[in-house]
Order: sequence, then structure tokens, then C-alpha cells
Amino acid sequence: MTIFIIYQSRQVSWSLFSSAAN
Repeated sequence: MTIFIIYQSRQVSWSLFSSAAN
């Protein structure tokens, strides 16, 4: 379950980073 939470947070932070870079 913890791995799923970490994966979710990484997905969110990566999408935020991508939108900020554009």
C-alpha cells in the first residue's frame, strides 16, 4: 500500500513539474 502512495505522489509531482516547465 505504501508503494502505491509513493507512486501516486511521484505521478502528481512529475505532472506539476512538467506543466511548470512548459
